[in-house]
Amino acid sequence: MGISMMVITINTVAQVVLFTKQINKEQGYLFFAAPINGKQFIVAKIIEVIGVYLMIFIINILYLLIKFGLNNLFVQHGFTAIYGAFSYVTWIVVLLFFIAIVNSYIASTGLRVLAILALEVIGMPIYSTVISLIVYILPYINIVTEGGERYNIIEIAMNFAAIILLGVYCAKRIDNNLNIN
Repeated sequence: MGISMMVITINTVAQVVLFTKQINKEQGYLFFAAPINGKQFIVAKIIEVIGVYLMIFIINILYLLIKFGLNNLFVQHGFTAIYGAFSYVTWIVVLLFFIAIVNSYIASTGLRVLAILALEVIGMPIYSTVISLIVYILPYINIVTEGGERYNIIEIAMNFAAIILLGVYCAKRIDNNLNIN
């Protein structure tokens, strides 16, 4: 599992750097000379992120199968691994969206980094608090694993909807600024 985490970390850094270069002014001109729009670009990025992490996830599931076999422990760890992988892919996609949106508004690289850090450090806890309050008001619909872990379906659906809305906004910003700074 340690090697897997190293691969995930290196891959995350590589994807963020590549994505930033693709929407950067110098290399973005060539990239956006192709006949694609912002929605197609965002969908392609999401497919790329899911594809890469799906391969890593399959390797981890095979590792869990070898370690635990097909028993309750595998089911418990497998579901937790699925949720963890989904959460990590979601975080990567949101980070890439933030980078594209911030790059479309701010020209200075230093200010971009500070804005993205602020969104991650301050914005995400505020978002989580708002979602928690909404989920508290709505009825609970949970999936419960063999180990007693609970996953709220409404919270997952709301997070998914928020990511879609963020992606649509990101695509519009890319369409409006095909010459992103």
